[in-house]
Amino acid sequence: MEMDIAFLKSRRGVLKLAEMMTLLVAFVCFTVASRPKYIAATAMEFLITFLLLLLYILKLNKRLTFFFWPLIDVFNSVFAAVYLIVLSLIAFSTHTVKGTLAGGIVGLMSAGLLCVDSYLLFNNITLNKPRNEAKNQSVSLGLCAAVKRISFIFVTMGDMEAPSSSPPQDVLLAVLPSKEFAASRKGMLLIAEVALSFISFVCFVASTAAAFVTAPLIEFLAALFLLFAYSTKFNERFKGFHWPLMDFLRCVSASIIFFIISIIAVSRYVDGSSKAAGVFGFIATIVFALDFYIIFNDLADFLKQGGESNDEPSRQQGDSSDSDSD
Repeated sequence: MEMDIAFLKSRRGVLKLAEMMTLLVAFVCFTVASRPKYIAATAMEFLITFLLLLLYILKLNKRLTFFFWPLIDVFNSVFAAVYLIVLSLIAFSTHTVKGTLAGGIVGLMSAGLLCVDSYLLFNNITLNKPRNEAKNQSVSLGLCAAVKRISFIFVTMGDMEAPSSSPPQDVLLAVLPSKEFAASRKGMLLIAEVALSFISFVCFVASTAAAFVTAPLIEFLAALFLLFAYSTKFNERFKGFHWPLMDFLRCVSASIIFFIISIIAVSRYVDGSSKAAGVFGFIATIVFALDFYIIFNDLADFLKQGGESNDEPSRQQGDSSDSDSD
Protein backbone atom coordinates (compact mmCIF):
# COMPACT_ATOMS: atom_id res chain seq x y z
CA MET A 1 0.00 0.00 0.00
CA GLU A 2 1.34 3.40 -1.00
CA MET A 3 2.02 5.79 1.88
CA ASP A 4 2.23 9.57 1.83
CA ILE A 5 5.20 10.17 4.12
CA ALA A 6 5.48 13.74 2.85
CA PHE A 7 2.23 14.57 4.64
CA LEU A 8 3.97 14.18 7.99
CA LYS A 9 6.43 16.92 6.97
CA SER A 10 3.71 19.25 5.72
CA ARG A 11 2.15 22.00 7.78
CA ARG A 12 -1.08 20.11 8.40
CA GLY A 13 0.80 16.90 9.19
CA VAL A 14 2.85 18.68 11.86
CA LEU A 15 -0.39 20.16 13.25
CA LYS A 16 -1.98 16.71 13.48
CA LEU A 17 1.05 15.33 15.30
CA ALA A 18 1.05 18.30 17.69
CA GLU A 19 -2.67 17.80 18.36
CA MET A 20 -2.08 14.15 19.18
CA MET A 21 0.79 14.99 21.52
CA THR A 22 -1.19 17.62 23.45
CA LEU A 23 -4.24 15.36 23.65
CA LEU A 24 -2.09 12.52 24.94
CA VAL A 25 -0.53 14.76 27.60
CA ALA A 26 -4.00 16.02 28.64
CA PHE A 27 -5.23 12.41 28.77
CA VAL A 28 -2.33 11.43 31.08
CA CYS A 29 -2.94 14.47 33.33
CA PHE A 30 -6.64 13.73 33.68
CA THR A 31 -5.88 10.04 34.28
CA VAL A 32 -3.53 10.93 37.13
CA ALA A 33 -6.20 13.24 38.55
CA SER A 34 -8.85 10.50 38.17
CA ARG A 35 -11.40 12.58 36.23
CA PRO A 36 -13.34 10.05 34.10
CA LYS A 37 -15.33 12.63 32.11
CA TYR A 38 -12.19 14.41 30.93
CA ILE A 39 -10.39 11.11 30.28
CA ALA A 40 -13.13 9.93 27.91
CA ALA A 41 -13.22 13.24 26.01
CA THR A 42 -9.46 13.48 25.41
CA ALA A 43 -9.17 9.77 24.55
CA MET A 44 -12.00 10.02 22.01
CA GLU A 45 -10.50 13.07 20.30
CA PHE A 46 -7.02 11.50 20.31
CA LEU A 47 -8.45 8.44 18.55
CA ILE A 48 -10.30 10.55 15.96
CA THR A 49 -7.19 12.63 15.22
CA PHE A 50 -5.07 9.47 14.90
CA LEU A 51 -7.58 7.94 12.45
CA LEU A 52 -7.61 11.10 10.33
CA LEU A 53 -3.82 11.16 10.29
CA LEU A 54 -3.76 7.50 9.26
CA LEU A 55 -6.34 8.27 6.57
CA TYR A 56 -4.13 10.94 4.99
CA ILE A 57 -0.91 8.92 5.29
CA LEU A 58 -2.41 5.82 3.63
CA LYS A 59 -4.20 8.02 1.03
CA LEU A 60 -7.51 6.41 1.90
CA ASN A 61 -9.24 9.77 1.40
CA LYS A 62 -8.53 9.43 -2.34
CA ARG A 63 -10.08 5.97 -2.46
CA LEU A 64 -13.14 6.59 -0.29
CA THR A 65 -14.42 9.46 -2.39
CA PHE A 66 -18.06 9.17 -1.32
CA PHE A 67 -17.18 11.30 1.75
CA PHE A 68 -16.09 14.93 1.61
CA TRP A 69 -13.12 14.39 3.94
CA PRO A 70 -11.91 18.03 4.23
CA LEU A 71 -15.36 19.08 5.39
CA ILE A 72 -15.50 16.20 7.89
CA ASP A 73 -12.06 17.23 9.16
CA VAL A 74 -13.22 20.85 9.52
CA PHE A 75 -16.28 19.83 11.52
CA ASN A 76 -14.18 17.60 13.76
CA SER A 77 -11.64 20.37 14.39
CA VAL A 78 -14.28 23.00 15.16
CA PHE A 79 -16.35 20.76 17.43
CA ALA A 80 -13.29 19.38 19.21
CA ALA A 81 -11.94 22.91 19.77
CA VAL A 82 -15.24 24.09 21.28
CA TYR A 83 -15.53 20.93 23.37
CA LEU A 84 -11.98 21.20 24.71
CA ILE A 85 -12.35 24.91 25.49
CA VAL A 86 -15.49 24.25 27.55
CA LEU A 87 -13.86 21.22 29.20
CA SER A 88 -10.66 23.10 30.04
CA LEU A 89 -12.52 26.08 31.50
CA ILE A 90 -14.52 23.74 33.72
CA ALA A 91 -11.30 22.00 34.74
CA PHE A 92 -9.83 25.39 35.70
CA SER A 93 -12.81 26.37 37.82
CA THR A 94 -13.41 23.05 39.58
CA HIS A 95 -9.91 21.59 39.98
CA THR A 96 -8.88 20.21 43.34
CA VAL A 97 -5.60 18.59 42.29
CA LYS A 98 -2.81 19.89 40.09
CA GLY A 99 -3.32 17.15 37.51
CA THR A 100 -6.72 18.56 36.54
CA LEU A 101 -5.25 22.08 36.25
CA ALA A 102 -2.39 20.82 34.06
CA GLY A 103 -4.83 18.90 31.88
CA GLY A 104 -6.93 22.05 31.43
CA ILE A 105 -3.88 24.06 30.34
CA VAL A 106 -2.79 21.43 27.82
CA GLY A 107 -6.41 21.11 26.65
CA LEU A 108 -6.48 24.82 25.80
CA MET A 109 -3.23 24.39 23.85
CA SER A 110 -4.81 21.51 21.92
CA ALA A 111 -7.92 23.64 21.24
CA GLY A 112 -5.69 26.38 19.80
CA LEU A 113 -4.01 23.88 17.47
CA LEU A 114 -7.41 22.60 16.36
CA CYS A 115 -8.53 26.16 15.57
CA VAL A 116 -5.43 26.69 13.41
CA ASP A 117 -6.06 23.36 11.67
CA SER A 118 -9.68 24.27 10.90
CA TYR A 119 -8.58 27.66 9.55
CA LEU A 120 -6.08 26.04 7.17
CA LEU A 121 -8.73 23.58 6.00
CA PHE A 122 -11.17 26.45 5.35
CA ASN A 123 -8.59 28.00 3.04
CA ASN A 124 -8.20 24.77 1.07
CA ILE A 125 -11.88 23.89 0.68
CA THR A 126 -13.44 24.83 -2.66
CA LEU A 127 -17.23 24.70 -2.74
CA ASN A 128 -19.17 23.96 -5.96
CA LYS A 129 -15.96 23.97 -8.02
CA PRO A 130 -13.47 21.27 -9.09
CA ARG A 131 -10.17 21.57 -7.32
CA ASN A 132 -8.15 22.02 -10.53
CA GLU A 133 -10.47 24.78 -11.68
CA ALA A 134 -10.15 26.51 -8.33
CA LYS A 135 -6.36 26.25 -8.47
CA ASN A 136 -6.25 27.63 -12.00
CA GLN A 137 -8.57 30.45 -11.00
CA SER A 138 -6.41 31.30 -7.99
CA VAL A 139 -3.28 31.26 -10.17
CA SER A 140 -4.91 33.52 -12.76
CA LEU A 141 -6.09 35.87 -10.02
CA GLY A 142 -2.57 35.97 -8.64
CA LEU A 143 -1.09 36.77 -12.05
CA CYS A 144 -3.68 39.48 -12.68
CA ALA A 145 -2.98 40.99 -9.28
CA ALA A 146 0.76 40.94 -9.98
CA VAL A 147 0.30 42.63 -13.37
CA LYS A 148 -1.92 45.27 -11.80
CA ARG A 149 0.64 45.96 -9.11
CA ILE A 150 3.48 46.27 -11.59
CA SER A 151 1.48 48.59 -13.85
CA PHE A 152 0.40 50.61 -10.84
CA ILE A 153 4.02 51.04 -9.77
CA PHE A 154 5.15 52.22 -13.20
CA VAL A 155 2.23 54.60 -13.66
CA THR A 156 2.13 56.27 -10.27
CA MET A 157 5.65 55.51 -8.90
CA GLY A 158 4.07 55.79 -5.52
CA ASP A 159 1.96 53.59 -3.33
CA MET A 160 2.29 49.86 -4.05
CA GLU A 161 -1.02 48.76 -2.58
CA ALA A 162 -3.57 47.20 -4.90
CA PRO A 163 -6.86 45.42 -4.41
CA SER A 164 -6.47 41.71 -3.81
CA SER A 165 -8.90 38.91 -3.47
CA SER A 166 -9.63 37.33 -0.08
CA PRO A 167 -10.49 33.66 -0.60
CA PRO A 168 -10.65 32.79 3.14
CA GLN A 169 -13.46 35.29 3.64
CA ASP A 170 -15.26 33.99 0.54
CA VAL A 171 -15.05 30.42 1.81
CA LEU A 172 -16.25 31.43 5.26
CA LEU A 173 -19.20 33.32 3.78
CA ALA A 174 -20.01 30.30 1.60
CA VAL A 175 -20.12 28.02 4.65
CA LEU A 176 -22.26 30.35 6.77
CA PRO A 177 -26.03 30.21 6.17
CA SER A 178 -27.42 32.81 3.80
CA LYS A 179 -29.72 35.58 5.02
CA GLU A 180 -32.64 34.18 3.02
CA PHE A 181 -32.33 30.73 4.57
CA ALA A 182 -31.70 32.10 8.08
CA ALA A 183 -34.88 34.20 7.80
CA SER A 184 -36.96 31.24 6.60
CA ARG A 185 -38.99 29.04 8.94
CA LYS A 186 -36.71 26.03 8.54
CA GLY A 187 -33.61 28.15 9.00
CA MET A 188 -34.87 29.71 12.23
CA LEU A 189 -35.84 26.28 13.58
CA LEU A 190 -32.41 24.81 12.81
CA ILE A 191 -30.61 27.80 14.33
CA ALA A 192 -32.77 27.48 17.46
CA GLU A 193 -32.01 23.73 17.63
CA VAL A 194 -28.26 24.36 17.31
CA ALA A 195 -28.29 27.05 20.00
CA LEU A 196 -30.47 25.13 22.47
CA SER A 197 -28.53 21.88 22.00
CA PHE A 198 -25.23 23.67 22.60
CA ILE A 199 -26.53 25.48 25.71
CA SER A 200 -27.90 22.19 27.09
CA PHE A 201 -24.56 20.54 26.36
CA VAL A 202 -22.64 23.23 28.28
CA CYS A 203 -25.07 23.04 31.21
CA PHE A 204 -24.80 19.25 31.39
CA VAL A 205 -20.99 19.44 31.28
CA ALA A 206 -20.97 21.86 34.22
CA SER A 207 -23.54 19.87 36.23
CA THR A 208 -23.53 16.68 38.24
CA ALA A 209 -25.72 15.09 35.52
CA ALA A 210 -22.76 14.86 33.17
CA ALA A 211 -23.80 11.35 32.13
CA PHE A 212 -26.30 12.95 29.71
CA VAL A 213 -23.72 15.14 27.99
CA THR A 214 -23.51 12.89 24.90
CA ALA A 215 -27.14 13.34 23.83
CA PRO A 216 -27.13 17.15 23.39
CA LEU A 217 -23.71 16.99 21.78
CA ILE A 218 -24.91 14.53 19.11
CA GLU A 219 -28.06 16.58 18.48
CA PHE A 220 -25.96 19.73 18.24
CA LEU A 221 -23.69 18.18 15.61
CA ALA A 222 -26.63 16.77 13.63
CA ALA A 223 -28.53 20.08 13.64
CA LEU A 224 -25.41 22.02 12.66
CA PHE A 225 -24.70 19.63 9.80
CA LEU A 226 -28.25 19.95 8.44
CA LEU A 227 -28.07 23.74 8.81
CA PHE A 228 -24.95 23.71 6.66
CA ALA A 229 -26.40 21.18 4.17
CA TYR A 230 -29.65 23.06 3.62
CA SER A 231 -28.14 26.56 3.53
CA THR A 232 -25.42 25.64 1.00
CA LYS A 233 -27.68 23.18 -0.90
CA PHE A 234 -25.18 20.44 -0.13
CA ASN A 235 -28.06 17.96 0.10
CA GLU A 236 -28.81 18.38 -3.61
CA ARG A 237 -25.55 16.63 -4.49
CA PHE A 238 -26.61 13.43 -2.71
CA LYS A 239 -30.08 12.75 -4.07
CA GLY A 240 -29.92 9.09 -3.08
CA PHE A 241 -30.80 10.06 0.50
CA HIS A 242 -34.33 11.08 1.41
CA TRP A 243 -33.31 14.18 3.37
CA PRO A 244 -36.79 15.17 4.67
CA LEU A 245 -37.32 11.66 6.05
CA MET A 246 -33.89 11.64 7.71
CA ASP A 247 -34.60 15.07 9.15
CA PHE A 248 -37.99 13.87 10.42
CA LEU A 249 -36.44 10.87 12.20
CA ARG A 250 -33.75 13.13 13.69
CA CYS A 251 -36.31 15.55 15.11
CA VAL A 252 -38.52 12.76 16.51
CA SER A 253 -35.60 11.04 18.26
CA ALA A 254 -34.20 14.37 19.51
CA SER A 255 -37.53 15.47 21.01
CA ILE A 256 -37.96 12.14 22.81
CA ILE A 257 -34.37 12.09 24.11
CA PHE A 258 -34.44 15.70 25.29
CA PHE A 259 -37.78 15.16 27.02
CA ILE A 260 -36.52 12.10 28.93
CA ILE A 261 -33.15 13.53 30.03
CA SER A 262 -34.77 16.86 30.98
CA ILE A 263 -37.25 15.13 33.30
CA ILE A 264 -34.42 13.14 34.90
CA ALA A 265 -32.20 16.23 35.25
CA VAL A 266 -34.95 18.27 36.92
CA SER A 267 -36.29 15.54 39.22
CA ARG A 268 -33.17 13.72 40.37
CA TYR A 269 -30.51 16.44 40.57
CA VAL A 270 -30.52 19.46 42.85
CA ASP A 271 -27.68 21.60 41.50
CA GLY A 272 -28.45 24.72 39.46
CA SER A 273 -26.64 23.56 36.31
CA SER A 274 -28.76 20.41 36.10
CA LYS A 275 -31.94 22.43 36.58
CA ALA A 276 -30.86 24.85 33.84
CA ALA A 277 -30.01 21.95 31.53
CA GLY A 278 -33.46 20.49 32.15
CA VAL A 279 -35.20 23.80 31.38
CA PHE A 280 -33.29 24.30 28.14
CA GLY A 281 -33.92 20.65 27.34
CA PHE A 282 -37.69 21.18 27.64
CA ILE A 283 -37.46 24.22 25.33
CA ALA A 284 -35.43 22.15 22.85
CA THR A 285 -38.09 19.43 23.04
CA ILE A 286 -40.76 21.93 21.96
CA VAL A 287 -38.62 23.25 19.09
CA PHE A 288 -37.77 19.75 17.81
CA ALA A 289 -41.44 18.70 18.13
CA LEU A 290 -42.53 21.75 16.11
CA ASP A 291 -39.91 20.94 13.48
CA PHE A 292 -40.97 17.31 13.04
CA TYR A 293 -44.65 18.36 12.94
CA ILE A 294 -43.91 20.71 10.02
CA ILE A 295 -41.81 18.06 8.28
CA PHE A 296 -44.57 15.49 8.79
CA ASN A 297 -47.10 17.77 7.10
CA ASP A 298 -44.73 18.30 4.18
CA LEU A 299 -44.10 14.56 3.89
CA ALA A 300 -47.84 13.84 4.02
CA ASP A 301 -48.50 16.31 1.19
CA PHE A 302 -45.64 14.80 -0.81
CA LEU A 303 -46.91 11.23 -0.36
CA LYS A 304 -50.44 12.32 -1.17
CA GLN A 305 -49.33 13.91 -4.43
CA GLY A 306 -47.27 10.82 -5.25
CA GLY A 307 -50.29 8.59 -4.59
CA GLU A 308 -52.48 10.68 -6.83
CA SER A 309 -49.91 10.62 -9.61
CA ASN A 310 -49.64 6.84 -9.27
CA ASP A 311 -53.42 6.39 -9.36
CA GLU A 312 -53.77 8.42 -12.52
CA PRO A 313 -51.96 5.99 -14.91
CA SER A 314 -53.92 3.01 -13.50
CA ARG A 315 -57.17 4.94 -13.98
CA GLN A 316 -56.22 5.73 -17.58
CA GLN A 317 -55.26 2.10 -18.15
CA GLY A 318 -58.68 0.96 -16.85
CA ASP A 319 -60.47 3.39 -19.19
CA SER A 320 -58.47 2.14 -22.17
CA SER A 321 -59.28 -1.49 -21.34
CA ASP A 322 -63.00 -0.63 -21.15
CA SER A 323 -62.88 1.04 -24.54
CA ASP A 324 -61.13 -2.02 -26.06
CA SER A 325 -63.79 -4.35 -24.69
CA ASP A 326 -66.50 -2.20 -26.27
